[in-house]
Amino acid sequence: MRSHLIAKHDQIVSLDSSDSSASEDPGQRLMDSFVGVKRKCSSDRAAKVTKLVCEMVARDLRPVSIVEGNGFRQLINYLEPDYQVLSHTHITTVCHRMYQVERVGAELHDRHVGLTSDIRMSASTQSYITITVHLISGNWELCSRVLLTREMGERHTGVNISERLLEATKEWGITDEHVSALVSDNAANAVLGANLTGWPHFGCAAHTLQLSVNAGLNHPTIDIVIAVARKLVTHFKHSVVASTALKEKQVQLKVQQHHLIQDVSTRWNSTFFMIDHLMEQKVAIYAVLHDPAVSKDQYQQLYLKDDQWVLLDQLAKVLKPLQMATTVFGYEFNVSSSIIYPVLHGLIRNHLKPDDNGVPAVKHLKKQVSKDLTERFEIDEEYIASSIPFLCTALDPRYSSLKFATSEQSCAARETILGRLSKFSNGETQESNGEHEEESQEATEKKTALEILLGDISTSQSAVHTPESELESFEKEVLGPKTNPITWWKANQ
Repeated sequence: MRSHLIAKHDQIVSLDSSDSSASEDPGQRLMDSFVGVKRKCSSDRAAKVTKLVCEMVARDLRPVSIVEGNGFRQLINYLEPDYQVLSHTHITTVCHRMYQVERVGAELHDRHVGLTSDIRMSASTQSYITITVHLISGNWELCSRVLLTREMGERHTGVNISERLLEATKEWGITDEHVSALVSDNAANAVLGANLTGWPHFGCAAHTLQLSVNAGLNHPTIDIVIAVARKLVTHFKHSVVASTALKEKQVQLKVQQHHLIQDVSTRWNSTFFMIDHLMEQKVAIYAVLHDPAVSKDQYQQLYLKDDQWVLLDQLAKVLKPLQMATTVFGYEFNVSSSIIYPVLHGLIRNHLKPDDNGVPAVKHLKKQVSKDLTERFEIDEEYIASSIPFLCTALDPRYSSLKFATSEQSCAARETILGRLSKFSNGETQESNGEHEEESQEATEKKTALEILLGDISTSQSAVHTPESELESFEKEVLGPKTNPITWWKANQ
């Protein structure tokens, strides 16, 4: 058809071509013109991407240096080509600002807090100090926030530690009067550093308990049996054949399929777990060591003697409640300061009593741990009634009766609390005097004629609240040990 039109009707074809050219939109762009054009990344979008990158680093516990990796930059360049990836230094600054302003800064504003500090050594022998703040939020929830974790290359002297502590509180705007207490381990430099800050300080209860248990375990007979147990566990840890056979015996004998645990000298609770698992796997271990297809005759000597198994069994029974106390003291979301003295008294009275039928080494363990706990926590001293842990116990509705304490300690704690209540009550009264006068005047103006004529005859006398009456009312509360004291204080604030 087109050939016919060109040959016979060329005027029509030329007219149609000119019309098509004229009707074509000169401003219309072809699809090809869009290929290769980068999308612009606005400042708002760039800020959003930066924030998401910082949240990824924080939530997934990624190293900040991830932003400088080639793979990460390649991914960002593909998703957002116009976005300029920031350096790890800038990302660190943004993360800190987000953490401080958006969350922790608001939580810490004008609140009383507790602090904990710890210095640890990394695998590459670098020292780091971590300072954590603990507080009750506006929603009456117990929460913890890490203020800083920084390398501490200088000597760990008390002066240097105190400077790091003061640096952290200054950086986060925490004033000295808002620091209720600082908790650290019992090392001399840590104690000195805490005292130099001027804040109230007491040692970590879990660490103090560990020192007392170590003192009790320091006995020749116990040392020997632990060394023998450690050698037995080492055999299974280093022998693939023995460890594989142990798994098979566990299935055959229907024993819990648990691994044997090697103890660590710096953690006494690892010794307990090693002993506990050995007792659990006793039958399976015997079967492996006496199986000629698996173990040579010489390895049968690794199996403990009967009296050693008896000693391990009694050690496990004594160490178990001590390990439970360590866990309770160290639980992050537990109100631990108020349970220190109730737990200690429970350990001494219920679990560390001398047993006439016990092995001599276990009797020594109980006696030594009980003595060491009493001395380190000054349990029998009257002046501990004014210490922070003891006062926390007195103000915990679960233990406010102080049944475990002596009468002198109970009276001293009560007097201390009444003294502080009186100061608080007097200050509150002076601040509100003006307000009460205005309210009284307004109430008088609103009275009816009958109320004015009758006077006090028709008016019920409101109860007078004194520090003594408030404390007596509080002491009548009876709560179970499973009750959360913060929940009670929230309902009775």
